[in-house]
Amino acid sequence: MRPFLVGVLAVALALVLVACGSSEPGPPADPRGAEVLEVAVPSAGVEGDRVATVVVPPGAEPRPVVLFLHGRGADADDYLTDSFFTAIEALGAEAPAVVFPDGGDASYWHDREDGSWGTYAREDVLRAVAGTAPEAVDPSRVAVGGISMGGFGALLQLRDAPARWCGVGAHSPAIFFAAEDTAPGAFDDAEDFAANDLIASAGEPGAFGTAPIRIDIGADDPFEPATQAFVDTATSAGTEVALSVEDGGHEGSYWDARWSDYLGYYADVLADC
Repeated sequence: MRPFLVGVLAVALALVLVACGSSEPGPPADPRGAEVLEVAVPSAGVEGDRVATVVVPPGAEPRPVVLFLHGRGADADDYLTDSFFTAIEALGAEAPAVVFPDGGDASYWHDREDGSWGTYAREDVLRAVAGTAPEAVDPSRVAVGGISMGGFGALLQLRDAPARWCGVGAHSPAIFFAAEDTAPGAFDDAEDFAANDLIASAGEPGAFGTAPIRIDIGADDPFEPATQAFVDTATSAGTEVALSVEDGGHEGSYWDARWSDYLGYYADVLADC
């Protein structure tokens, strides 16, 4: 690895451990007519009692779904902010339902020794939500997205099940160049990393199917170099990726300010699906 990247990734590891976790709790945000449900998720592949938080916009019609994967140390409560509910309200009848599954502290949303976290998210979670709220969600139209660890997971979901998704959004994805650069606990070992190496996968033509891929990341985000490498590699292999590099770093204020943009993108790809 190029020497200057070692320092960059060291900072990234520190950030990923603190920037994606829960902030100090405050008063709950006004859901502005949206319904917030908690759905139990039985799973043979992941231990423990898992619950998905589902936000259903007001209205009588079943909504298409965004499976939204949280960052390391985070959970759904970190994302149910005024900005999030304002964006849902502004989309009106076009707003999707948003499903926030529980991915543990550092699963990195892939099948590994302590659980089949990737399979659980796209199969067990969506099955439980569709069975619990069939009048509220349309499980035939699903996009996947996520922040940081969840952005990595969203791209991995597209690689592992390319025909399943109407589109993918990766927001500040936690992409690493090599096994030795990863955050503690992100992978079981070097072999596990190699099986889930997004940059290597990006070099395989057709690996990510044909669904729209959109990535955004802050210009000061330590994951920006690896994200750019992923995009360059994917593009060279014939995969179209829309990349936006914006002001900001790897932090909650960056993500919270962009909910309108994020949910508008998902509404568009789901409408075209």
